[in-house]
Amino acid sequence: MDAAGTLAEVLKGEGPRVLATLARTIGDLAVAEDALSEATITALDAWPRTGIPDNPRAWLAVVARRKALDLLRRESARAAKEAAAFRWGTGAAPDQIEEAIEAMEPETSLRDDMLRLIFTCCHPALSREAQVALSLRTLARLEVPAIARAFLVPEATMAKRLVRARSKITTARIPYAIPSDAELPGRLAAVLAVVYLIATEAHAHGTRVGFEPPADSMMPTIVPAAELVRTVANPAGGLLVDIWHIFRSGTGYDQLVEVLPPEYVFAVELSDGRAEPVGTLYDDTFDNRLPPGEGEFDVASFVRALDSLGFEGPWGLEVMSTELRSLPVEVAAKRVFDAAVRVFEIARAGGGPSGR
Repeated sequence: MDAAGTLAEVLKGEGPRVLATLARTIGDLAVAEDALSEATITALDAWPRTGIPDNPRAWLAVVARRKALDLLRRESARAAKEAAAFRWGTGAAPDQIEEAIEAMEPETSLRDDMLRLIFTCCHPALSREAQVALSLRTLARLEVPAIARAFLVPEATMAKRLVRARSKITTARIPYAIPSDAELPGRLAAVLAVVYLIATEAHAHGTRVGFEPPADSMMPTIVPAAELVRTVANPAGGLLVDIWHIFRSGTGYDQLVEVLPPEYVFAVELSDGRAEPVGTLYDDTFDNRLPPGEGEFDVASFVRALDSLGFEGPWGLEVMSTELRSLPVEVAAKRVFDAAVRVFEIARAGGGPSGR
């Protein structure tokens, strides 16, 4: 995968979490958005020349923090902006900005940070339309033109709406926080309503939304994700079931038959891997996946479990590895495709485990 492709994958999987932690630390969502955008531009310029970093997400997080620091320094000359920049944050004095930002670790409280970001985007002080648009931009990382198309408005109009929504968060002093236990039921209803409307927007444009819960996310197993789609109860909102995350979360394949609502299983992705992660779970996910049948996941049993639900497709292959990236695309694609065909043959012939 080239530099641009790697960056796209990192932004897709980790962009919202980098943004969430940055927003918590500096206390301003708009500044965090701008800093992440500038870091992305820097990566597009630097990575093709210097090579893809060993840890792309950490590189992006560090550069985004530096960009945020630069932005805050420029804003600090204006008293009103300076006050707004720290309204949500840690309460650091202006001369402590750098220390506060440098103290942030990319992995710090990621789940809590994402929850804060979700509840902020879905705060009742914002209109429902603003909640949906802000969630699509901030959490799903959709670009403004795509959001504008979804709302059937000009791109400039949508850009202004997003600016107003971020400004409302600041001017209304919406806390960047997880609701208290007493507030949670009402606030959760707003989040579920936004999820429902996002799925409705997708349906209006001829597509659907599939939720894929990674093992290191706020929904570390498929069980709460299945409960989410049942609760939202929108036919255009369902699940993408990835064997990698199922296995790494410790969910048994027999459990899938019990918890997955068949009508909400929109797609399934196959790969394989070693029984234990190599290095961090993040690095393992991006660098050590194997073609189906070449690892220890018993992919044939997984296929049989999905077959028993009546799932008929689509089946996808998501095999990211250092080894495959070193091969010509045609060679890597054929190897993965042929491996998947063998696994399906084993699974549907009633054979034994497909892993080595």
